Amino acid sequence: EVAGLPGYQTSRGAIGPDTQVSFRWLANLSFSLQTGAFTNTVNVSLKPGYHDAVSTTSSGAEVRLVNADGSIGGRVAIDRRVSSFSILDWQGKYQFTKEIAFTLGIKNLFDTKPPFTIQNLDGTGNMRGYDARYADALGRQIYASAGYKF
Repeated sequence: EVAGLPGYQTSRGAIGPDTQVSFRWLANLSFSLQTGAFTNTVNVSLKPGYHDAVSTTSSGAEVRLVNADGSIGGRVAIDRRVSSFSILDWQGKYQFTKEIAFTLGIKNLFDTKPPFTIQNLDGTGNMRGYDARYADALGRQIYASAGYKF
């Protein structure tokens, strides 16, 4: 609840009651440099960290101890923060003629791993360990394309 507003709940900077996060801010910065027929573009995407779901059975997230004999032990309540997530993409484009261009790019140039979360959204396709709604777990991706304008 927000102080002074009884019954009001917010998702700003935390997993809210609707299991969504409203980020305090997001940033997407893009820089391009064109030299003759070649264009370099760098894109930086930033998402701040947020408070993770508290590990209770009602939130769907649950953390349990593992006993020395390998059996599952009791539940542990964890209130943690999910780290911020930033990736850098690069793209190079060469314009051969007015009609023909070739592009080569790398998404997630430094192969940044998504931040760990205990959030578990059963039935929504969410994997355990990261939240695919806010971070990409595919890692570094290389792509190429050619274009022709007529």
